[in-house]
Amino acid sequence: MNIVQKIFTLLFSPIRVFVFHQVSEQFDEESMWACDWTEINQFKEYIRLLQNEYTFISLNEAYCHLQNDWSCTNKFAVLTADDGWGSILNVLPWLCEQQIPITLFLNPRYLDGIHKQERETEKLLSQNDIRSILESYPNVSIASHGWNHKRCKEMSDEEFEENVIRSNDALSSFKRFIPFYAFTFGKYNDSQLEILQKHHLIPVLVDGMKNHKGTKVIHRECIDGKK
Repeated sequence: MNIVQKIFTLLFSPIRVFVFHQVSEQFDEESMWACDWTEINQFKEYIRLLQNEYTFISLNEAYCHLQNDWSCTNKFAVLTADDGWGSILNVLPWLCEQQIPITLFLNPRYLDGIHKQERETEKLLSQNDIRSILESYPNVSIASHGWNHKRCKEMSDEEFEENVIRSNDALSSFKRFIPFYAFTFGKYNDSQLEILQKHHLIPVLVDGMKNHKGTKVIHRECIDGKK
């Protein structure tokens, strides 16, 4: 690290954005995905460790810091959850007690509770669940994970744009909908970034990177199964 990089790091700490999926007391191989699952106490322990080092802020706040602050020496982190699994309710009250904001990235195609592979698994959040969460937990916001959970990189530009529009139309009726779009499986085509820009949406990835000043996309780190 050269002197310019050292000075920049001192003046502006990178912001870390974390994503998780399913959280429950026990793993159920019939209804859960091992790569997406964390035991409740394990999840809380990891969040407490992060709290010792970072101040959790909302995704909107983080993006504002990244775009507007000339200097920021605070160590900030952001928490997000993907796919709209019902097990978020196992930790949402606790996160609220901890005053940790969270953004839920949702696929509105599945807000009737049916799994993305059209088979019964762990219950997904319904429209009524989302409205109840937004009424009960003021630190929760929602954003788009696409209309369905099809891999973005497999879509044509036309299909992807339709996916974006349908998702936005369905989610914009909810309070605290924010203009972020998380690519399914974290993969995308370059032209899809232009489509999101056209619709005034901020791209969100899962690539393990931290967020530095001026970034036009949000980088996330997966914390499923963290000890």
